[in-house]
Amino acid sequence: MQAEAIVRLQQETGLAPEGVGIGIGVPGFVDHVTGTSVFAANLGWRGFPLAARLSRVLSGLPVFVNNDVRMYVDGRSDWRRPRLAASF
Repeated sequence: MQAEAIVRLQQETGLAPEGVGIGIGVPGFVDHVTGTSVFAANLGWRGFPLAARLSRVLSGLPVFVNNDVRMYVDGRSDWRRPRLAASF
């Protein structure tokens, strides 16, 4: 499972947990503050607490969740300075 591989990698490299985090883009409407998938029709999710669930599986690593397209655009807009785009 990918979650186990992520935890193992963090442990093997000796990185402090506060220096490691996971970013995930999901389709649909996302509350990026709470990490909740508000509505994703194709996944059948409504109010799914993705960040909290993944963080629990990943031994407490911080998980950031946002809309997949928004994360792509933000990453492509300026990869040197992470920020949220005002519009795209």
